[in-house]
Amino acid sequence: MIKIYKAFIEPHFDYACTVWDDLDAMLALKLQKLQSRAARITLRSGDILKNLGWKTLQNIQYDFKKRLMIKVMKVIEVPQYLIEQ
Repeated sequence: MIKIYKAFIEPHFDYACTVWDDLDAMLALKLQKLQSRAARITLRSGDILKNLGWKTLQNIQYDFKKRLMIKVMKVIEVPQYLIEQ
């Protein structure tokens, strides 16, 4: 079940996470509930995300932005418009 989640569901949460990063609280909560539901189905037990070692969607967004900023600061593989002042 975990392999199915990682192959077919997780990519939808990762894809364009910067686009849905600016969602209002209600839509962000709906996305988080969807991820939690997928985790519940996959594991069928208590503290689901923690037991599976999955990050919350908020943490995924934060990590993506952190990696992007490191690339911008080091000028590694980023579009020119991100490094122009």
